[in-house]
Amino acid sequence: MESLRQAILSKVRPVAERRELSMEFEPLFDGVPPFETPADAALVKACEKLTGHTAHAVAFATEAPWLQKLGLETLVMGPGSIDQAHQPDEYIELAQLEPTIRILKGLIRQFCL
Repeated sequence: MESLRQAILSKVRPVAERRELSMEFEPLFDGVPPFETPADAALVKACEKLTGHTAHAVAFATEAPWLQKLGLETLVMGPGSIDQAHQPDEYIELAQLEPTIRILKGLIRQFCL
């Protein structure tokens, strides 16, 4: 995260100096730490079996790192497309809900009953 901030500053600072502008750079938050659940973790294997998809890394922020710090095996998964998430016209197609319910029921059967 710090290297990204420095890269931004290295581009913006010279422009501000050329235009004789004062500039103050203060990050709004420390950033979201990365997290990883081992590929052989029970939760990962169960989700792969239930979804028919292999787990992979993604480049967006979630609460997962903090849940993992609490000792919870953590995986980010859900219906819909990340391309549609957190947009003014965010939506989930109704056809995606039933498979999600099936997957959640399978996880509950395996880990909670």
